[in-house]
Amino acid sequence: MEPEEVKDWLRRSPIRIRMNNGDTYDVPNPEFAIVGDFSMSVLVRDKGRLLNKILALLNISEIAEISQPAEQKQ
Repeated sequence: MEPEEVKDWLRRSPIRIRMNNGDTYDVPNPEFAIVGDFSMSVLVRDKGRLLNKILALLNISEIAEISQPAEQKQ
């Protein structure tokens, strides 16, 4: 996927990124991701901690909008 396409999706957050291997990463808002030329960095929650995951743009198979959790809807 091209960097500009990923940036466009981030503007529509929250989004779910699906990788070629089936892994998924939820991005609640644009502040949780940085997009470079060939990869992106995403902050993900794991057991209550925020971890930095580096994702290769070439390995992204799908990006989709997800609904916000009920406590964040207004």
